[in-house]
Amino acid sequence: MGRNPVVIITDQCAAMKVAVPASFSAKNGLIASKHRLCMWHIIQKFPVKLGNPLCKETDFMEKMKNYIWSSNLEIHEFEEGWETIIKEFKLEGNKWLSDMYAIRSSWIPTYFRDEPMFGLLRTTSRSESENFFFGQFHKQ
Repeated sequence: MGRNPVVIITDQCAAMKVAVPASFSAKNGLIASKHRLCMWHIIQKFPVKLGNPLCKETDFMEKMKNYIWSSNLEIHEFEEGWETIIKEFKLEGNKWLSDMYAIRSSWIPTYFRDEPMFGLLRTTSRSESENFFFGQFHKQ
C-alpha cells in the first residue's frame, strides 16, 4: 500500500499490543500506525468485571458512558467525571477499573480527539455489536 494504516483498533490482546507497533512502525520513513483499543470490547467487560447488579440495575453505566464516549470533553473533565463516579459507587479499590484508567489514553476518545478517526471507533463498535448479535444464532 505504500504507507501504514493511520490507526489500528484491536481488543486487549497482549500479542497485538506488541505486534502493531513492531509491524507498523516508522521504519523506512513511514508514519507509524497508532494502536487504539476497541470500545465495544471494553464496554462488554464492565458487567463481567464489575458484576451485573452494578452495571444493569443502577445508573452506573449510563453515568460512565457519558464520560467514556464523549470526545467533546477536555481531558480534565473526563478525569474529574471518572473520579466522581468511582467515588459515588465506592469503586476506589477495584483493580480492573484502576488498570483501565491507567491505559485510558488508548481507549477513551477524548485523549485522541484531534486525530482523524472519522467516526471509526463508533463504526467499529457497531460492527462488533452486530457480529456478536448474529453470532448467537450461528455456530462457526
